[in-house]
Amino acid sequence: MPAKVARTSDAATPGASAAAAGAAYERSKLSGKVEVTLNGGLEKAEASDPDKPKEQVEVKVLSNYGRREPARYMQTKFDDIASAQEKRFQEIQGALVAANGLEEPSQIGRPNQDKSNIVGRICCESEGKLNALSLVLEGGLEAANGTRVKLDAQYLPEYSFFPGQIVAVEGVNTQGHTLIASKSYRSALPNPCPDVERGMLTAAPSVWVASGPFTASGDLEFEALENLLELCQQSPPDLLILVGPFVAPNHAVVKSPTLDMTYKQVFQKMFETIEQMTEEDFSTQIALVPSVHDLHHDCVFPQARYSDKKLPFIDLAASHPYHKKIQCLPNPSIISVGGMMVGISSNDIIKDLITDEASMQAKGTSIPKMVRMANHVMDQRSFYPLFPAPPGAQVDYQREQDFALPVRPDLLVLPSDLTRFAETLSGNTACVNPGRLVKGGNSGTFAKIIGKQLHESVSEELGVAYTAQVDIVKL
Repeated sequence: MPAKVARTSDAATPGASAAAAGAAYERSKLSGKVEVTLNGGLEKAEASDPDKPKEQVEVKVLSNYGRREPARYMQTKFDDIASAQEKRFQEIQGALVAANGLEEPSQIGRPNQDKSNIVGRICCESEGKLNALSLVLEGGLEAANGTRVKLDAQYLPEYSFFPGQIVAVEGVNTQGHTLIASKSYRSALPNPCPDVERGMLTAAPSVWVASGPFTASGDLEFEALENLLELCQQSPPDLLILVGPFVAPNHAVVKSPTLDMTYKQVFQKMFETIEQMTEEDFSTQIALVPSVHDLHHDCVFPQARYSDKKLPFIDLAASHPYHKKIQCLPNPSIISVGGMMVGISSNDIIKDLITDEASMQAKGTSIPKMVRMANHVMDQRSFYPLFPAPPGAQVDYQREQDFALPVRPDLLVLPSDLTRFAETLSGNTACVNPGRLVKGGNSGTFAKIIGKQLHESVSEELGVAYTAQVDIVKL
């Protein structure tokens, strides 16, 4: 077992005078308790011989995916945003027509006494939250010059709409200004991932996912992270994904005026914790995903990976012992873990969509709200389909392609401040919100996932190559 990271005394701890504003770390007495299970959990899947050394699985990012250069602040160009949104509109319109076998869409705003199909973007007619009375459908720039009509959804058996959503609607528009909808089509699932992107398939790749914060609100000791790495030492997964924030602005010590460390030094301390805890025979690979709430990193979504140019202590050169152990990923990322495709985004799209959704469920159906929100990510082929974004999301819509969802993942990781969950989405993709690793001063939860490889014929039918078995566990 690797040595514990040395503790400093309270008097010497940076920002200790502000620690009273937070809480000291306390690990739960229910540590190890499984709180949520999907697809039967991991009891049978973890029956491999613990004494047999595991071969290192290949972890690689989807080709040409993710933001590569840092963000340029205050460089928003509305023409570029409009161009990116129009390109996305055309792609989703084609996917909606093909997926649902629709005829060529009619022009929005043209009076028509017969039912026709219209494709448009959901908008809100007034300020404030979207509701049934403020629904507007906006056409594309190329075909309709952005023409808008009011969307009357009272005859739809069910709907779930949000601003920026691209939908196909069947209905009549007798006067040209109001479309009375009788049916809607929202699903344009991403295509299955090509085999060439998966690489060599592993029978049962294992992934653990933990989402920040990684330290209690009353100190910067990263004890929760140490506890998690100790568990990895005892039962090594193939990959441990650590999702930011790592240096959050609402941390009681970090925001203290008496803090005598820079934000980069706080992150360096976290990075050194990982290095010290993994010095010996630590076989698990580690991936770091940034957050828009990280104070030490570019805060514009999508985000480039952590860079050794801005964070010199991240030395991952080929000669470094951590070259094959630690990877820095962009946000969002789509990666292959031993053949299992995993999509990850730290931006809390679940919470943002819930805030702006207008919905009505059909009688006799009860789809959990958070599952509906996660399905929108799949149906709209985007890690952030909401447009415009609320304050704090910091989305650069000029870089729409860098947070698109071009292939169907086997596993979708969407950390959120809301209740942790694990569910199967449209397209047979498993989705997990692992919860936060620390809540105030108390240990929280993280997710353990094992991919169960499907037979080739089943994989072709379902569109995914793995069924994810998930446990959300108390730290």
